[in-house]
Amino acid sequence: MSSKNNFSNLSKELLKKAVKLDELGSQIFLLGQGISTFTKNEQIKLMSVVISFTGGVLLTLSTVFEFIQNYFSKRPIPKELNYNKLLGSILGLISAIISTKTIFDIYDLHLPKEDVEDTTID
Repeated sequence: MSSKNNFSNLSKELLKKAVKLDELGSQIFLLGQGISTFTKNEQIKLMSVVISFTGGVLLTLSTVFEFIQNYFSKRPIPKELNYNKLLGSILGLISAIISTKTIFDIYDLHLPKEDVEDTTID
């Protein structure tokens, strides 16, 4: 009986954290999108992409917490919906990574490659 209560408490705690992360992630994501919309400066646009990406990461983390909370819930939503939500969130994060990489490629923002001495012994 106590293990059920532990899962129940864990579930409620995860849901509280998921809701907070969802709100924070949404606000950060919208901030990044707003900055991107209203500026023409390339450097600021790049910063806005990173801000939006951070918001997307928080939203994905929130979805993972909700997924776990639903797993322990007494009345969970159907597994198909829960898995689809998680899959959609992960796909969104992957597309954000691809978009961020593309923008960094467009503006040629790569770390400089340094020559490394060959230290192998013959």
